[in-house]
Amino acid sequence: MFRFLSFLTEAARTSSFSDEHAFAHVWNHSVQKGKMNVEADVEAAKKNPKHPLSFETYVAKYGSKGFKSGTDLSSSQAREHYNSQIQHAAQTVSGMASHRDFKAAHESGHLASVAGAAKNATLSDTWKKHGATDTTSRADIHIGDTKNPSAIRISYKHYGGSQLASAQSKQTAATIEHAANQLHKTDTSFTKQKHQQVIGHLDELKKGMQAVRNAKNDQERDVHLAHVTAIHKKILGVHPGLANHIAREAATGQGQFGPNSPHSATHVVSNYNPKTKQTAVKRADEVTSNDVKMRMAKGKGMSGGKYRELTMRMDYK
Repeated sequence: MFRFLSFLTEAARTSSFSDEHAFAHVWNHSVQKGKMNVEADVEAAKKNPKHPLSFETYVAKYGSKGFKSGTDLSSSQAREHYNSQIQHAAQTVSGMASHRDFKAAHESGHLASVAGAAKNATLSDTWKKHGATDTTSRADIHIGDTKNPSAIRISYKHYGGSQLASAQSKQTAATIEHAANQLHKTDTSFTKQKHQQVIGHLDELKKGMQAVRNAKNDQERDVHLAHVTAIHKKILGVHPGLANHIAREAATGQGQFGPNSPHSATHVVSNYNPKTKQTAVKRADEVTSNDVKMRMAKGKGMSGGKYRELTMRMDYK
C-alpha cells in the first residue's frame, strides 16, 4: 500500500510539477520497460538518482520542463513535488495500462506527450460566426502519433472534481448552438421550431454575460448573474437532451476543432483515487450532463478596472 495517499490530491493541486508531465513520463517508462511494479519502481527512483524515474534523471534530461516558472530545482520542495506527482501518476498509469481503451497502445509501446497550447488551432465556422477565439485545447495528453486520427487524446482531470470548461459569452453561444445542431440531427423530438427557439436566446445570453462588465458593484454583478442564469435555464428547458450535448462538446471539443483534430479529446481521465483505488476513464463522446455540474458563474478577478464577463462553467464530477 502506498504511503501518503491521502495527501496526493492536495499535493497535486498545489504542486510546482505538472501532473500531465508526470503522467507522460511514467507512461513512457512503463511502455519501454513492459510490466511495471508501481510501488517498487517509485520507491527505487527516490533512492537511486540513476533510476529512469528519479528526480535527478528527469532534471538532467528535461531541465525545468513541466515545473512552474521560477521553481528552484535545487530546493527540497521541487524534489518532493516531483516525487509526489510521479507516485500518483504511477498509480494512474497502472490502472490505465490494462483498460480496454489503452491496453493495445501500452502493449504496442505508443509514447505519451503533453499536448501544450493550441496556438495554431483552426476553429469551426460556428465558433467563427459567434466571434469566439478561445483555442484552449481539450486534449492535455496525446498517446501515439498526434497526426494519426486514431491516436488517443486525453482530457486529464483530478479525481473528486475538476473544471471541464469555463466559457465566456461567445464561446458559450457557439457551444450551445453546436449542441442544438447535434441534437436536431439525432433526435426528431427536437423540432426545427425548438432549435430556432434555442438559437433565438443566444444573443440575449451573450449580451447578458457581457453586460456585467458595466456593473458598478458586487450587488449589480449578482443581479446580472441572476438574469443570465434565468436565460440559461430557459434555454436548457427547451429540450432535456440539450444539456447532454453541451456537456459532450465541453468534453470533446469536436464542434470547436473537429472530431479528428489533435486539440479535441477522445477520453476524459480522472487520475487515481486512493479511496476507491481506481482510475476513472470515460470516452469523451459519452459524457452527459450527469457527469458535470453546469452553471453560470462569475468571472475571476477584474480586467481593466471592470468585472470580467460571466462564464458558463462545467465541473467534471
